[in-house]
Amino acid sequence: MNHSRSQMNRHKNNSRKNKDLEYRRDEIISLYSRGRNHSEIAKILHVSRPAVTLDLHYRMQKTKEKAGTFLEETFPFENEVCRVGLNKVLEKVWDIIIDSQSSEKSVLQMEPSDYALSQAKF
Repeated sequence: MNHSRSQMNRHKNNSRKNKDLEYRRDEIISLYSRGRNHSEIAKILHVSRPAVTLDLHYRMQKTKEKAGTFLEETFPFENEVCRVGLNKVLEKVWDIIIDSQSSEKSVLQMEPSDYALSQAKF
């Protein structure tokens, strides 16, 4: 019974340490985003300058990993959804313009740059 209680206490301590570490990293990023340098951040948060550097490096690595996943897995699909959606919107707009007799601007009165958009495919 003591062994499992000891494990539970260790788990609670690790969980608390992780939360504290994430909070500190968030604070470091916040200060960094406001133009503070590593030394200033260390002084404000009462940590060492190497700790600030390590935390910033850790966050950069995590950001790269997330960006890589996003660019490889999510972005291509979302880009395709947007491309198809925009083409559908453009088709509908051109149908309205061409079919509309009461339009303020007929197709013949359009500027060349307007016509170029009708030919564009995203």
